[in-house]
Amino acid sequence: MKLYIFTFGIGPDLSDKYQGIYATDEVTATKLMFKHHGKKWMTCYEEEKFSQLQRRGILSALRPLEPIKQEAI
Repeated sequence: MKLYIFTFGIGPDLSDKYQGIYATDEVTATKLMFKHHGKKWMTCYEEEKFSQLQRRGILSALRPLEPIKQEAI
């Protein structure tokens, strides 16, 4: 499984957090994000891209929520 990171943007209650979701693909991760947070999120990143942005100081102030894991198929 891959780790996908979802951010919430400015304004929502969770704007200072990010949600990690372990899933087989981005489509499945996005479905899980909608299931858990509805439409209250902004962007999906693959783990490596998110890490690159954090190393550059972008998104580095965000704190993680407890990860969500796709159930075994």
